[in-house]
Amino acid sequence: NHLMRLNRERAALDNGDATRAERDTLAAALAAQEKQLNELNTNRVSLEGDLEAREAKLNTQQTRLMNAKTTHEVQSLERDIKALTTARGELDEKVLLVMDEIEQCEVRLDELRAQHQEKEDLLNQIESTFARETARIDGEMQTLNGQRESQFAALSEIEQTKYANSAGRHHGIAVAQLHNGACSACGTALTPFNLKEAKTAEWP
Repeated sequence: NHLMRLNRERAALDNGDATRAERDTLAAALAAQEKQLNELNTNRVSLEGDLEAREAKLNTQQTRLMNAKTTHEVQSLERDIKALTTARGELDEKVLLVMDEIEQCEVRLDELRAQHQEKEDLLNQIESTFARETARIDGEMQTLNGQRESQFAALSEIEQTKYANSAGRHHGIAVAQLHNGACSACGTALTPFNLKEAKTAEWP
């Protein structure tokens, strides 16, 4: 009976599978967020490069406008400068939007890192407790198995046979104790008649 209770206790231990799955899910989300941040930063660098090139070209065209000789050249340069100014404004807006996305992504990344670390710490605690409790239960079971073997050896051959037959029919439990009017092996409540019979009847 004690061995059976220890087996149930061992089976009920949290081995960390659920927490490990949650940690792994957070790790995947963290990796995805880091990838997104890298892509955003790459895009920001590219946009800033384009913006710098447009600025340089705009400065060049404005310098050329100041030195223009003909009306046709002035009009052409003015159109070009207008288009470059519009493009620069659009690039400025894109850079600001990407920077805002990067900021939001970094905030989310910090949240995920904190959550992942929290799960990692919790998992370490659970695994430590599981290892400690498993070792304790296994030690108790080893001691009890030794006691069981010595007590079984003290039975007569007929008693050993009856014990083995009974255990084979009841999932390894041949003799159960009574606790508060119920069977300690299966939890079935016994009637007063059953209790009286259990105390007086010979072992079948």
